Amino acid sequence: NLVEPDDELLLSATSPMMMDDFPTELTAENICDTAPLIACGRMCGLAGWACEHKYAEQLVTLFGACEPEHNEYTLGGIATAAKSLLLLGCSEITETLLSRENILDFLGMLEYDPDTPVVSRVHHREYLEKETRFQEVVPFQEPEMAERIKHTFRLQYVRDTAGAVFMDDIALALVDHMVNTNLTALRNALSSDAEYFTRLSTEMRTLPSGSDARRSVVMALAEILRFMQGKPCLLGMEDKDLSESNSDCIPLFLLASGIDALTAALKDTSAETRAAAVRVLSSCLSQQPGLIRKQLMMPESTELRNTLFHMFEHDEDGAVVDAVGDLLCFLGDARVFYAENTLALEDCPTVSNNSYAQFFETEILEHAMNLFSQAKTFVDNRASCEPHMDITFQYACELMTVPTISQRVNTEISERSDVLHGAAMLLRCRRADHVVLA
Repeated sequence: NLVEPDDELLLSATSPMMMDDFPTELTAENICDTAPLIACGRMCGLAGWACEHKYAEQLVTLFGACEPEHNEYTLGGIATAAKSLLLLGCSEITETLLSRENILDFLGMLEYDPDTPVVSRVHHREYLEKETRFQEVVPFQEPEMAERIKHTFRLQYVRDTAGAVFMDDIALALVDHMVNTNLTALRNALSSDAEYFTRLSTEMRTLPSGSDARRSVVMALAEILRFMQGKPCLLGMEDKDLSESNSDCIPLFLLASGIDALTAALKDTSAETRAAAVRVLSSCLSQQPGLIRKQLMMPESTELRNTLFHMFEHDEDGAVVDAVGDLLCFLGDARVFYAENTLALEDCPTVSNNSYAQFFETEILEHAMNLFSQAKTFVDNRASCEPHMDITFQYACELMTVPTISQRVNTEISERSDVLHGAAMLLRCRRADHVVLA
């Protein structure tokens, strides 16, 4: 009488005769009695027995047969058994219950969890199948890719939402392993699919400027590159192990006329498309800095460089100017290039340290000085300063703080100190969108 019912069940579960208490076949008649015993199964090595008798497969089949009958008591037993099987910490059982074919059935079982009040139960399947939608902007040639992406999203939903309230560290680790296996397979597939990046580039170049279709394609490419870096992205997939990044797709994109495609996207009439194109270029630069810097120095990239400078000076969207300014500040700092890409220079005989410094610093300096000339005009005329120009002037000043550029300023344009002074006054004295002199 001193033993509580649950403790009594636990004591019986650890007895040598424990396996005799388990049926070899799960049925609607015995599932409610068996489910509580499974909860104690980890202590007596039930995982091996459950695998041998295919408990996971049996449970999925039983759920499919019982759900149409709407017997809450039986379905509650199935839900308890499903959670308990996952908590056994067996990779074979976890992979079966959460396989591509079974994961929606598993989530359906959780919808009848007796530990959750009816009014608080979540319709997981309805959310995943009706309220979320995976859109292939540029369809994959292999249907397997799209299916794997959807499965990965559902696994993360189990890990972060549906199963978060009951899974322990072991169960979470097993689901994490399934997620990471899928993500690695996706990255490997993308990094070798040259045809896919060719179609992306073609769509970016040929779709009409300002169209929703082009915007979607450029944004999709930006998210794919973030995914390849192991960063959270709108695909709904997040890799918690950032060491698993893969940047092999960058050369594929560039070989697929990616520079021309990016130039077209940067000139788009839609600010969202231009911002996404800048994100694409920034991702490429962060993943393959040596390759992208060399590519930007080539004659065929002249139009892209001029487009960036034009955006820096004239784009009316502050967020776009902000992103382009970050990009130019990074490009303008030759120290980063020398430190990270010394070996890369040897692979490109037309590029040398001196030519890099002269190439970028001269071009950036010219455009920065044009901006300061505009700043002088604003100061002299006490004219209205548009908000996007305000951001641009700030970045122009930041460019001047790059040591290699500031040296050229000191040695070559000291006679234009009035322009620099005017720009400094503008940045000090601005208020809202008007210039106010001290």
